[in-house]
Amino acid sequence: KDSAAKKLVVLIKVGRDDGLDDLLPLINKLLNEKDYTTLPPANGAQASSSTAPYNLELNGKLLSEEQPINVPGFKRFRFSLHLQFQNSKGEKISTSEHSVTKSARNYQLAYDQALAELRSFLQKEWEELSVE
Repeated sequence: KDSAAKKLVVLIKVGRDDGLDDLLPLINKLLNEKDYTTLPPANGAQASSSTAPYNLELNGKLLSEEQPINVPGFKRFRFSLHLQFQNSKGEKISTSEHSVTKSARNYQLAYDQALAELRSFLQKEWEELSVE
């Protein structure tokens, strides 16, 4: 009974519009492994509240920006991940940030390489995650 009362419920307020579609399954998995319950937003990522009660909100985005490169046939992109937990009062509890720069023949190849590194970062970063 005690553990149910303490169980944290996290409202996930990120999605396709934030560039985090490909990381959402990992985000949910990592939070569930920590015994946090995750809730999707009520009406898409922009929903300001959910009908179910929750203790924390997870906001964030993954931005990409093309960088200059002097190699013909290649492009360089910088991918910046920003995730933030807030309590129900909107106060920041924890932030995770990481940037990756990848060079490849096109955006998709660079993105795929960056995604692998960002997944690895999240797994290490959230290993000791404790937000309450």
